[in-house]
This record gives sequence, C-alpha cells and structure tokens, in this order.
Amino acid sequence: MLCDRFKKERLKTGLNQVEFAKLFNVTKQTVSNWESGKRKPDIEMLSNIAKYFNVTTDYLLGNDISDNKTDDIKLSNLEKLDSNKMVKVPVLGVIKAGIPMFAEENIVDFEYIHQEELSVGEEYFYLEVKGDSMINAQINEGNRVLIRKQDYLECNGDIMAVRVNGDEATLKRIYKQENGIVLQSENPKYAPMFYPASDLENGYVGIIGKAIEVKIKL
Repeated sequence: MLCDRFKKERLKTGLNQVEFAKLFNVTKQTVSNWESGKRKPDIEMLSNIAKYFNVTTDYLLGNDISDNKTDDIKLSNLEKLDSNKMVKVPVLGVIKAGIPMFAEENIVDFEYIHQEELSVGEEYFYLEVKGDSMINAQINEGNRVLIRKQDYLECNGDIMAVRVNGDEATLKRIYKQENGIVLQSENPKYAPMFYPASDLENGYVGIIGKAIEVKIKL
C-alpha cells in the first residue's frame, strides 16, 4: 500500500525519481526501492514526505481506511510552510479530452514557485497563453498564467481557464446566466461567446480553474 500511494503522489507532483531524490537527499535507487516495496522510509523521512505531499502518514501507510489524504491538523499548517521551498508546477498547453489533466501529453514545461504562494490542499498549473483575446487584461501571447484548479465560478467576471470544443483550453472572463454562460474576451475585436447549460452538462464546455497571477514573458 505504501509503495502504491507513494508513487501515485510523486507522479502528481510532476517530479521524476531523480528530482524527488534530490529534494530529500537520497539516491534514485532509494526512491525506486520505496516504490517497488523493497524498502520503506524511516519514521522521520516518512513524516517529511507526507508533509511534502500534503497528506497524512496514515494515508501513505494505508492505515486510513477512509482513504482520506488530509486531516484538520494538516490543513491548518499553512503558516508552517517553508517560504524558501520551491514547488514544481506543470505548464499545460492544450488540455486534451479523455486524458488526465497532468498527463505527460498535456505538459509542455515546468515552472517553479515559492510554496508560500500556494494554498494547502489546492492543485495548480500554469496555462501558456496563445492569441491576443485577453490583451486588455495585460495577458499577452506567450505569458504563463497560474491557475488554481476548480470547476466552479466564484464571482461573475472572474478570469477563468475554460475547456471549449472538447479539448481546447482558453482564458476568458465568465458571466453566468440562467440558461448558460458567456465567455468574454478582453479585446474588442472578439465577440462574446455564449454556451447553453447543455454544453456544460455534456462536457463540451467546462470550467477548469481560476486565474491567480500572470508570469510575463521576457
């Protein structure tokens, strides 16, 4: 159980075995042994790994029969994060239908960001901007926008990453209406796009995250 959950959580971070080993000052073979079940990390190492994954040690060990990854204590530990620690965040191009969001096919690069800038328990990714539809929001082609993964709209007018046409990821302001949603560009040459509620229900259109900040292309 430990080996399976350890590997599952490592893959979610986007780190390969060599990169993960460097973070914890162990060898690639040690990480490989953990994932194959040949060896287990000691108690201190297990605790550090659990903190990095934002899960409990019981979850990693398989002692948590409810399969819960976190508990109230862990979720309150944001103030204890190491502000000098850098987190590897995947950069996505398109988000292909039928393929998990963070699968290799969707990832074009990685960015590093201070851990203190991220909220505990949330998933993040960067979306590489294509086109000029958001230029009046100072979001230009080639910029990378940090996205917090979520499938709901908090406030009308929020800039969100949206999947349209089945597999194309785009950034737009979203306005919810009674019978659907409107995607609004920040460039007057592009008309608003309306999608009925049925498109949301059948997966043709879907909210995938909220824009948090923009990394300017130098």
